[in-house]
Amino acid sequence: MSEEKAGQHAVTLTWNRGEQPFDYKTFDRTHFIDYDHGVRVLASSTNKFYGDDRLLNPDVALVGALSSCFMLTFVAIAALKKCVVNEYTDKATGEMGQNEEGKTWVSRIELNPVVVFEKDSKPSEELFQQMVAKAHTGCFIANSVKSSVEIQPTALSF
Repeated sequence: MSEEKAGQHAVTLTWNRGEQPFDYKTFDRTHFIDYDHGVRVLASSTNKFYGDDRLLNPDVALVGALSSCFMLTFVAIAALKKCVVNEYTDKATGEMGQNEEGKTWVSRIELNPVVVFEKDSKPSEELFQQMVAKAHTGCFIANSVKSSVEIQPTALSF
């Protein structure tokens, strides 16, 4: 692989028809995505688009990327604020819809992070909401999509 520039990311996507007939409804959507740092993922489209729901698909990968980016940004902000995060979970969802041109798109993504802070370092509700807002505006995946991104956070301490 050629040397990459700072800030660039590369994937190699590999698909092969194999011996199957090449027909819209029956061609195999299964493919590999090899990420630039050695991770290989088996992917497909959803069964709505004649693929395999058991595999990673582009729609859910987008939701996962946004959830991951938001978490990494939020936890970094918490660390800078000296608010110790012990656990972070998110049950993120994405909704498909039709845009103004009638094209299918991921129209809405909702993040539902539950953040468990160390008891003595849990931020006030006001600071927590400020951190959530800053993480949202700082998340480069959220800044890269046109979909509506909604965040419904919960802060806990133990």
